[in-house]
Amino acid sequence: MANRTKLSSPYHAVIYNENVGSHNWLTMNILIAIDESPYSKAALDAVLERPWAAGTKFNVITVVEPFHPEYAGWQTNYVPLAMEAQKEISQSANLLIEEARAALSRAFGADNVLGEVHEGYIKERILEISRDWPADLIVVGSHGRRGFTKFLLGSVSEAIASHANCSVEIVRLKENAATGHAGQAASSSDDSLN
Repeated sequence: MANRTKLSSPYHAVIYNENVGSHNWLTMNILIAIDESPYSKAALDAVLERPWAAGTKFNVITVVEPFHPEYAGWQTNYVPLAMEAQKEISQSANLLIEEARAALSRAFGADNVLGEVHEGYIKERILEISRDWPADLIVVGSHGRRGFTKFLLGSVSEAIASHANCSVEIVRLKENAATGHAGQAASSSDDSLN
């Protein structure tokens, strides 16, 4: 992660990409990558709660991973069920983006907001969209996985922070905040992104 600066608190980690070159920081392209988790809601809320310069553009996206019927192998009788589930996931993703786009439009004006559902592999697709749009800042939520779980499942936010061509803000929740229980703030003493 060359030429990057990390600022961290219990609730946010911001990685500033110093290789972006000269930029007018008064207006920005903000890419907000969400899913249906409370962590993504926290990321969207973090964007909604702060003032942004007039003319700042927002693109809220979600990525649906593709279903590959060829992986069903000899269990072809499950393909119709899996395809129906994939259809429901896509419908849910469209509703999620419609709601997020409406909230951003109310706050920042409909002309400044895009909302899109994409298909692909989450990490790769977010990075691709951030390059193509192009984004000046990517905002994502963190699931806060640590240790072996993080090793097994990986970390979308960490991959994005490591490979993005722009700055990245990772919004964290307090532990147990996702379930509505009072909890301790996520530790910021380590240098890992979750």
